[in-house]
Amino acid sequence: VSSFFNFVLFADDTNIIASHNDFGKLVNIVNEKLEKVIDWFNANELIINHDKTNVLYFHCKNSRSDVNDVKITMNGVSLKVSSSVKFLGVILDDTLSFEGHRLYIANKISKNVGILYKLRSILPEKELFMLYNCLILPYLQYCAITWAGVGTTKLEPIHKIQKKAIRICTNSHYQAHSRPLCFRSRTIIISMIYIQFKPLF
Repeated sequence: VSSFFNFVLFADDTNIIASHNDFGKLVNIVNEKLEKVIDWFNANELIINHDKTNVLYFHCKNSRSDVNDVKITMNGVSLKVSSSVKFLGVILDDTLSFEGHRLYIANKISKNVGILYKLRSILPEKELFMLYNCLILPYLQYCAITWAGVGTTKLEPIHKIQKKAIRICTNSHYQAHSRPLCFRSRTIIISMIYIQFKPLF
């Protein structure tokens, strides 16, 4: 369709990536090349949902003003410029800080910790950790290599919730030191999960 674009396809989702060292030229070339993409979609009887199509302009924080100049159109329709989008379950923001995704993870596992808390007096430790591995761990592991490499300070909100879950599963005091509990339950903290998935080279 166009050698200028890189395409990332998954099921019925199409993601188009383009880059250029000149911002103005980038916008002009993208608008020009998108016409060929539209022709290809029409030729293959594929429909573009403009309402679900967003533009995400990756940039440094100090160039935020450039976002107001992003005018990308398809079939004469101006596409919405978003500051973040969900891509295969990971929230991407326009500065690749992944702050939104970490907040999403913290909210998700916090709700599931509530489930563990309600069941702590009913289920034994083994079953509670089975639930932990189903309700908490997948959120911590999924694509951790992309969003968890930010240092312990920014991961602390997630770490606190994880420690709370481990204390519940082991029926420990809410202020119990978490390291021995992790060792006992063979559970690793979020920062170590990142290291586990991090390439060695």
